Amino acid sequence: MAMTRLFALAGIVLALSATAATEAGRSDRIKALFAHPPAEYSTAPLWVWNDKLTDEMVVGTLRDLAAQEVKQVFVHPRPGLMTPYLSSEWFRLWKTALNEAARLDMKLWIYDENSYRQVFAGGFVPDAMPESRGRGVGFEETTRRNGPTPRWPCFVSATAATRT
Repeated sequence: MAMTRLFALAGIVLALSATAATEAGRSDRIKALFAHPPAEYSTAPLWVWNDKLTDEMVVGTLRDLAAQEVKQVFVHPRPGLMTPYLSSEWFRLWKTALNEAARLDMKLWIYDENSYRQVFAGGFVPDAMPESRGRGVGFEETTRRNGPTPRWPCFVSATAATRT
């Protein structure tokens, strides 16, 4: 009986040490991911576009960011931008940035809230659609209990519903 308990105890100790080794391996992998995250989990600084931009400035900035291991960046148009926002020149520079980001294996996003207002687009949206002024986006969460799916007003763009 004592020998059986000894073998059982030894088995438990071995199982725990194997689990600890496996957990340590997972922990090491997680630490490595934190040290060198893939692009989708890395920082994404705001790259403020507020000057008269040139191809050289766009390409040079992306290369500088990539050299610092930045793997993604948000282009953030700001007041003071000398290249007219959403103009053909702005889109040409955006394409230059997209091409260079692809070459550098970087993700490029646009933070399209010039002047910080939802759907403002540097004033283009309210100028073209005055009725859009003072509008917002809402979110409503509901629990569905047998019956039809709730209908939401057209201005609501995000809805979460759960069934019980």
